[in-house]
Formats: sequence, structure tokens, C-alpha cells
Amino acid sequence: MLQKLDKDIGNKERFYIEEILAELEKESEIEEALLEDFEWSAKSILVTLFDKEFHLKDYSYELKKNNGIYWIEFYGNIKIDDKLLQVVKEVFKTVCYKYGIIFIDGHLKHYKELYLN
Repeated sequence: MLQKLDKDIGNKERFYIEEILAELEKESEIEEALLEDFEWSAKSILVTLFDKEFHLKDYSYELKKNNGIYWIEFYGNIKIDDKLLQVVKEVFKTVCYKYGIIFIDGHLKHYKELYLN
């Protein structure tokens, strides 16, 4: 229907399903590269500075997108030492900036909601 409507109003033919699939693939590639960078960077730094292992699954965060804008809201991990958490947060922030993704530090808000409500 959309292709017929485009033709009727004089627009070029578009392949909407292919465009949507291409955008989803691009989104998946960005997310995969981003998570690989987080993992690699945090592992390198935490082992070097603290002799500690890093596992991305131990941290809470959300990758979101709206109107082509990506952001990560980082919630952290309450079981992690403050120094480690600060380093991990900085790694997340740095990698986000590398990919043009906005970093939102939501860890204090998140834990206040969990424990004060």
C-alpha cells in the first residue's frame, strides 16, 4: 500500500521492509560492537588496576533508542566496591562517547528506588 501511495503522489519507489531490516541490522551491529568494547576495556583496566575479573552480566544497564538517538542508562551493581564501580562507569561513559551514544548515570537513582521504596 505504501509503495502504491508513493507512486500515486510521484515519489520514487521505496522498499520499506528492506529499509527496516537494514536499520535493525545496523542497530544490532552497533550494540554488539559497543558491548564488545565495554567488555574488552573494562577487563583490561580492572585486571591491571585491581587484579579483578570483569563480567558485563554483573552490571545493570539499558541501551535505548528513540528517533535515531541512542543512549545507555547505567545502573551499576550494588555489590561492587565503589572504586571498581567508578572505573566501570568511566569505561561505559568513554565507550559510549566513542560510538556517539549518550551516557546517563542512573545508578544512584535506581538504587534509591529499590531500597527506599
